[in-house]
Amino acid sequence: MTTIIAVQTKTKALLGADSLIAGAGRNYYHNDTVKVIEKNGYLIGCAGDLRALQVVIHTWKPPAQPRGNSDLLNFVISKVVPSLQAVFNEQKLDFTKSGDDRVMVEILIALRGEIFEIDREFSVTRDSKGFYGIGSGGDYGLAALHAGAEPQKALEIAELLNNGTRRPFIFIEQINRQKETQ
Repeated sequence: MTTIIAVQTKTKALLGADSLIAGAGRNYYHNDTVKVIEKNGYLIGCAGDLRALQVVIHTWKPPAQPRGNSDLLNFVISKVVPSLQAVFNEQKLDFTKSGDDRVMVEILIALRGEIFEIDREFSVTRDSKGFYGIGSGGDYGLAALHAGAEPQKALEIAELLNNGTRRPFIFIEQINRQKETQ
């Protein structure tokens, strides 16, 4: 039960998330249980199984970012995704099971102001319009963004339409210094 949205502009990336944690048939909120963070120069948003979210947020050590103007898409595919898969394997999270036993995770990552979506199959995608939405309310937030809503309003709309989305909303942003100076 999560809504995470992301917006990429020419000069920055913005991730926003709700704060509801659902587990054991109950809903929880606590300041140290977050779905979006900044870690080692990465913005990270994670939706899906709570254990997978905890591993990404608390255990995963993102690889050092490449220097210079390297191909970030290639870096995410060849370095970031394998490191995520390795930490999931170390933590014994099995993504090969089917049905209700399958572990599910969706991840949004921003590096240098560029957003990448990593889906349930560990495929990496990007959107030319710069709008992203993951989690149970992600489609509502994404539709609101496409309809012209600002990020705060997009999360409010997702909260209205998805009972797994609840305030307070948390936003973090990352400036793309290279594009800011161009």
